[in-house]
This record gives sequence, structure tokens and C-alpha cells, in this order.
Amino acid sequence: SCVYAEHGQEENRVLDLSLQQAIELAKENSPLMKIGELEVDAALQKSQELKGKIISPRFSAVSYTGLVSEARGDATTSEDESEEYDDMGPFFKIDLNVVQPIYTFGKYSSATEASKAYLQMQETDLLERANNLSYEVIKAYLGIVSGREGIEVGKELIDKYRYLLREVENLLDADDPMVNDSHLLETKAMLFEVERDATRARTGLEEAELYLKGLINQGRDLEVATHVPKVPDFFTESINAEEIIEYAQKNSKELKRLDLALKSLQEKAELETKMKLPDVFVAGTIGYGVAPNRDKQVNPFIDDDYNYQKIGAVV
Repeated sequence: SCVYAEHGQEENRVLDLSLQQAIELAKENSPLMKIGELEVDAALQKSQELKGKIISPRFSAVSYTGLVSEARGDATTSEDESEEYDDMGPFFKIDLNVVQPIYTFGKYSSATEASKAYLQMQETDLLERANNLSYEVIKAYLGIVSGREGIEVGKELIDKYRYLLREVENLLDADDPMVNDSHLLETKAMLFEVERDATRARTGLEEAELYLKGLINQGRDLEVATHVPKVPDFFTESINAEEIIEYAQKNSKELKRLDLALKSLQEKAELETKMKLPDVFVAGTIGYGVAPNRDKQVNPFIDDDYNYQKIGAVV
């Protein structure tokens, strides 16, 4: 874990941070990483919804209630007329339907593959964001390490060249025949170069510190204590350029993301074509209706819309 240290109210806070800790802290505070994670969650939800639309059972329920005119007898013997609206009474009916696909002619497999490829594409994009962020953190972190080392080396060189300048000036004052004005000019020029390089190192250090603090979402008053990371050995004698290119292409997140995007589009195109094909499904229905002021019609050839009980299924 990261270690904060306070050196008094007037001094800056110090954050003792390794390179790996800096990378993890940047990932935790990166808005782009949070957006990528939300995109992965959205892709997962979209995948589940797409597959659910294809294979999951579909339910529907319709319910009615209201008032209806009285009707006694049947279609041939009733004394009531269709235009009579006296003796109104309540009615209630409800119908439940379910449709379960059995065979979709490839729709489900295409939907599954399309959503799977899309989800993997978003996951690859998130990993690519993490890699790019890690690269930026490494640059900033190593910039701080090298900048501080450069400042220390610059101080030593400046002290040595200032000492050399004093010695040359002393030898010139002593009319040493081995030393002339060209030696003095050369020594001053070298001192100027060393001081300029030290200034560049200090400027680079400040820029790297500000950049790293921005990446890890820390204030400017924070001082970051760094450690020299161990650089792994990289041997090129046993591999050639072709192998390096092949490895880079094989492990490129950008190329993988493009391949997955193409696969997802191909599966979606196949799904659109297969959506024109029929489905094999089981459908069931159950219904109930009641109207107390109307007689139930028992003739099987007459459709009674108010007093009924029904249940059935088809394939």
C-alpha cells in the first residue's frame, strides 16, 4: 500500500510510491478506466438482453373490466336486442399467453456469438486503456527518477567544473606556460553546458512530477518519493526482427479489438438474415371471463366474449 508522511504543517506531504503502486493508483483514479468498466458492464447487459429476446419465453397478460348490458338466452332465443343498454352490469376477464421458442434456425447462436464478440471487444478496449495508462505512468515515474539522478549528477559536475575553473584561473594568474586563455574559455564553455543540462534536468523533473500527480489524482503540494525500479533484462540475440513483429501483431490489443468488432458485425449481419426465417415454438394460453348479467353461451359454434374458461397449447 502507499505510505503518506507528514513533515509538519508548513511542509508538503510525502507519498512513498513504487512504480507498481503508481500504476494501480492511476487506474483507480482514471475517468477513462471507469468509462471503460461501464462500457463492459453495458456490453454484458446488452448481451444478456439480446439472448433473452431470442430464446427466453415471452409472456403477455390482458385484463378487462367494465359494464355491459344484460343478455339472457342464446343467439336464437334471446328476447334482448343488441341495441338495448338497460340493466347494465359488471364484467371481468383476463387472458394469459406464453410463447416459448424451441428452434430458432440459428438465431440464438448468431445472437450469442455477436454479443460474445462485442463483450470481448469492450474488454480488450479496457485492457488497452489500462496498458496505455500504465505506459504514461511509467514515463512519468521514470522521468522523476532520472530527473532526480540527473540533478545529483549535475551538482557534482558543476562543483568539479567550478573547481577546475578556479584552478585554471590560478594557473593563468601564476603565468603557467602550459595554460592559456583558450583553456579558460574552454573550461567556462563546459561549465555553461553542464549548468544548462542541470537546469533541463530540473525542468524535466518538475514536468514529470506534475504529470504523475495528475495521473494519480493528487494535489500539487504532494511530494512523491520514488524508488529506482528493477529493469528486466532483454536479450535480442536469440530472436530476430520477424519474430518480434509476429509477437507484436499476435499480442496487439488494437488488432484484436478490430478483429472482434468485425466478427460481431458479421454475426449481426447473419442474425438479420436469420430473423426472416420462421421459429418453432410452443404457445399456451389460459383465460377466464365472467359477466353475471349475461347467460353463458354453451353452443360451441358461438364465441362468448364474457363468460368463458379456456386453456390450450399449440406447437
